[in-house]
Order: sequence, then structure tokens, then C-alpha cells
Amino acid sequence: MATTAGLDASTELPAAGVPWIAPWWRRVLAAVLDGWLVGTVTFLLGAPPMFGPAALVPANAVDVTGTATWPVGLAALAVLLALQGWTGATPGKRVLGIAVVRRTDGRPTGFVPAVGRAVLHLLDAVLLLGYLRPLWHPRGWTFADGLAGTEVVQTRVVARAALVERVVGPRRPGPASAAVTTAAVVACALGGAFALPTTTGAGVGTSACATEVEGDPSVAAPGALVDAEVRWTGGFLHETRLGVRRTYRADDAAVAVQWRLADVPDGAVRLGLEVSPRPGGAPRVVTVDLHDGAPQRVETPHGTFATDGTLTGEGALLGSAHGVVSSLGDGYAVDLPPELLDGFDPVTWDGGDAPWRWVAWAEVEGVRGPSCTGLLH
Repeated sequence: MATTAGLDASTELPAAGVPWIAPWWRRVLAAVLDGWLVGTVTFLLGAPPMFGPAALVPANAVDVTGTATWPVGLAALAVLLALQGWTGATPGKRVLGIAVVRRTDGRPTGFVPAVGRAVLHLLDAVLLLGYLRPLWHPRGWTFADGLAGTEVVQTRVVARAALVERVVGPRRPGPASAAVTTAAVVACALGGAFALPTTTGAGVGTSACATEVEGDPSVAAPGALVDAEVRWTGGFLHETRLGVRRTYRADDAAVAVQWRLADVPDGAVRLGLEVSPRPGGAPRVVTVDLHDGAPQRVETPHGTFATDGTLTGEGALLGSAHGVVSSLGDGYAVDLPPELLDGFDPVTWDGGDAPWRWVAWAEVEGVRGPSCTGLLH
């Protein structure tokens, strides 16, 4: 069996009995294939099938359940590094017929050194010099290869990692397993097929409602709700790959709510919004407390925010009440974080793209006046 034992950067290519150093283009294509696999696993396994995250989106993206996508991708990357550490090759490398081995004995590095080599690739990423270095280095080393003591060779046949060999014994002489190579080809082909998404989004939606007071606000009791508006910006992005659809919340999503009152009375006034995901679903409630027309606190499912900016509860999603509530003269507006709707799936009320029903109201000294209802499109 060919090894790279005892080789260093001064050794001429190819040394007797040593596999060819892997061409740079094979390493690049292998990385592309592995990237497709990580993206596909993230897309398919990130969350329950109806509401999973999309892959290849910003690292802080979340699916509609409020679940971040990056842990799934990180787990997929860890599996690839384990394969490389224990067998010398990821599926992408297996397809391209290359392997990562130790320069000292030609064996795979093991899992922990494989992770260390991956971290050292951060040095290669500086101006991409390290990734381009194999084009002129005599043994095709990146900076990570030089520091980690590894070499990338053109072969599908390498000795087993020391730990694996102790468990299952040494590898038998002979050609590479056709079944393993075929499985790698199929996996990479599926990864490539899932690499081309079709993305659509619900960018901006506005929903308004009015109470019976709207006809003649002058005869209404002070503080009575005249009308309300909910504006949803950013919205959700729907991504489809090979007929599989995933939905995630856009990074710039936001919810803005406005209440218009017949008059803004002195004393205690509470403005309310209740959003329900579907008939019978548990609603989310937001309230804005005013006193003599000045905002005192904003209460959300994530906590309560007072005028001094203090928070009671978990998740500091808003600033102080003064920072998020603005006066409109005859009403008030509040900007809410998109996290308010996390966990609400796109199951609709009317069979279209109107996922959520909302109700707005106003209370004066604990007495609730007229309310109105709308569908958030």
C-alpha cells in the first residue's frame, strides 16, 4: 500500500510508491460537493418537515419555529470531519478520489486533528492566499497542511486510522470499496440537486380594521378605539428545492402596530393587540400602558419594558417603553420585534396567504371599549 511516510516539502513528485499529490482543482471541487451536502442536510433536517429552515442563508437566520439554522449545519460539518478524520475522505473527496493523510505515516489524522486542521483553514482564508498556495507549493500544502502535518493525496485507498484499526483491524489489501464510492456519488448528486433553490417571499403586508366609532369619533367616549393597523414588513421567505418547501423568517422582518383613539384621556389607558395563529391556537398578546398620555410600559410575551428600560422576564427584545412607543397625535404606534410571531406556522385561516388573525382594543381605567379584527396578510 502506498504511503507518504517520511516526505517533506523538498521531496520530488511523485516519490516511489507514493500516491500523486492531489491536484488543486480536485480539492476545490471536493469542497464544493461537501458544501452542497452540508446545505442539503441543513435544509432537510433543520426542523419539522413543514416548517424547516432554508440552507445557505445568513448564520443568524431562523425558521418559523424560532429555531436557528446554524446548529444543524455545524452538526453536518462535524460528521464530515469525522469521516475525514477516520477514513481520510469526506464524500466529496471520495468522489474526486483524494484523501487527507498524515505526512508521517500516511494514515488518516483522526477526528480531533481533523477539527484542528479545519480551524487552521481560517488562516488560509486570509485573502485566500492559503487556499491558493497549493498552486505553487511543491507538495500542494495550504498553510493548514503545513501546520497540521497533513498532505492531500490522489487516492481512495489509505490505511485505517489508528483508533479504527484497533477496533476493526487493518484494512485488507485491494481496491477501494465500490459500494462506498457509489454511496458518496449518490449523496453528492443529491446535494447538487438541492443546491439550486427557488425562493419567494412575502415582503410587506398591511391589515387595518375599524370600530363602529369610526363613523363619528366626536360622540365616542374618550379613549375609545377608532381604528387600528398592523404592518408586517420583511415577512417570510419560502424556499423550494426538488419540490420540498421550507419557510424561514427574513432577517429584516418587523411588526408595527398603530391604534387611533377618539381622544387621549388622562389617567390609565391600555392599548392591546392579540395575534392568533389559527382557530383555537394560543394567541400572543401585546399591551401598551399609558398614564396621562405618556407611555409607561410595553408588555410582550418576551417580557415587560418600563420607562426606565428595565426588563422583567426573558429575552430583551425591545428597548424602554419610551424607545418603542411613539405618539401620533390621536393615537400611538409601537414597533415590535419579529420574534413576536416565532412559532406561528403559515397554516392559513382562509386558504390563502393570511396566516394570522388579530384583534385590537383599548381600555380606559380598566374598562374595555370597542374592538376590531383583521387578518394579517
